[in-house]
Amino acid sequence: MISSRELAFNILVQALQHRSYINLQLKGVSHPDMPFVNALVYGVVQNLIQCQSMFQPYTKQKVSEPVNVILCMSAYQKHFMNDIPDYAIKSEAMKLAKKHTPYAKAFIHAMIEKILVAQKRIAQSSEDSEAVALETSFPLW
Repeated sequence: MISSRELAFNILVQALQHRSYINLQLKGVSHPDMPFVNALVYGVVQNLIQCQSMFQPYTKQKVSEPVNVILCMSAYQKHFMNDIPDYAIKSEAMKLAKKHTPYAKAFIHAMIEKILVAQKRIAQSSEDSEAVALETSFPLW
């Protein structure tokens, strides 16, 4: 049986890379841990900009979509889902990396270390538009 994180990974790659609708992909899918899958998929999409901001300062170039999804899933689990331990986040991300992006395992491992120690950025005032855009995951425009 496919793991809940791998199911979420597949749905997110389809949604972000091919611009498909999440609700149509989730329709008719049955999994024993479906509430976790739903929370992870919708949470990553809703907080995509904030999740990406936790690892993008450390990258020199644009990462591929599967790598981006693995890192965003890890960032979301760490900073928005409070009951998931760090070792589980790292372990599951490395399983996904080994299966789907073996060329980027070392990069993903290094970025997850950065994500695990990163702090969510919180706007200090409503004047700081960049911080508000990051906190709300809304484009700066």
